Amino acid sequence: MTKLKTQFDITKEILSLNAKQFGLTSTIKSVLVHLSCYFGDKHRTGKFSCYPSQTRLSNETGYSRQTVLKALKDCEKLGFIGSTFRISASGDPTSKLYHWKGIPKQPDEDKESQITIEVAETTASSTQTLNDFSSITHTTRIVESSDISSMLLVEESPF
Repeated sequence: MTKLKTQFDITKEILSLNAKQFGLTSTIKSVLVHLSCYFGDKHRTGKFSCYPSQTRLSNETGYSRQTVLKALKDCEKLGFIGSTFRISASGDPTSKLYHWKGIPKQPDEDKESQITIEVAETTASSTQTLNDFSSITHTTRIVESSDISSMLLVEESPF
């Protein structure tokens, strides 16, 4: 992945995402775009972070603070961002610092390959079961009642 130079590059990447491929609702994508507008790289290390309040994001997006909070948590779960609490000199939490992690690997690619493998394994298992069943039916023999008493004397199972 190329090194991003500004927060506008991040915003552009987010806007160009296929939301369905990444499991993004329009709400999550909107909050992520608004958050990206605040990303900065103060020390020019390629690591972007910001700390807008949830209230500020709520006012800008038009969503409730709870909705923004849920969307931010979803962004973390999906792997777009990370967060840590900022602590004041007295040790009290002041705000949450958000870190840009990047565009995660598309989860749908992994699911499709996993489903393909599971289908192949199920088909192979079903085929093996059918083959086992065939061999059982081929080895079944019909025993007449007169043969049963002679088999019992020799301690041979009629089945």
